[in-house]
Amino acid sequence: MNRRRFLAFSVSALASSLLAACGGGAGPTPTPTTAPSPTPASAPVQTSVAAASPTPQVAATPTVARPATPFKIGVVVAQTGNLASSGRRHIEGMQLALDELGNTAAGRQLQLLPADSAGNPDQAKTHVRRLVESDKVDVITGFTITPELTAVRDYLHEQKQVTIGSIAGWPPLTRDPKVRSPYIFRSSFCQGQYEFIQAK
Repeated sequence: MNRRRFLAFSVSALASSLLAACGGGAGPTPTPTTAPSPTPASAPVQTSVAAASPTPQVAATPTVARPATPFKIGVVVAQTGNLASSGRRHIEGMQLALDELGNTAAGRQLQLLPADSAGNPDQAKTHVRRLVESDKVDVITGFTITPELTAVRDYLHEQKQVTIGSIAGWPPLTRDPKVRSPYIFRSSFCQGQYEFIQAK
């Protein structure tokens, strides 16, 4: 029984009692009325401890953001010998470009790893192997003269190493189907382009 029904029942019972008392003995004795039996309250619903207890929430393990590894750029150019001035300007120009980018791209630090080829194909080959196998560079660029790049062409192709020749101008490196590689590109002119324009 809820509180409202209980209060109404109590008031009714009290009123009936008062009316009966006020009637006196003159009148016929009133037939006593039987008070309605109260409706039994519904039994409380039993809940299991497991249902009543909240399921404990397992705190998620926080993930620690790992710093992105640098994007390594191997630069193989002559820094000593007769071609040193060309190689040094090459490195300075690349560093200037990276400085303008804040030395970062896509949230990764851009890191130059210069290597002195001295214009020697064998020396260039030694540095390329080190850059690929030890330094784990993402890309290799440079090569002051064509013989440097041709000396490492097969190795770069086998390693699937992305390479951008920025000076070496021998046309077959990027045009001859028997020589070119899907991993080797060039960013400068190749030999014969100027002559072709002049001839026209």
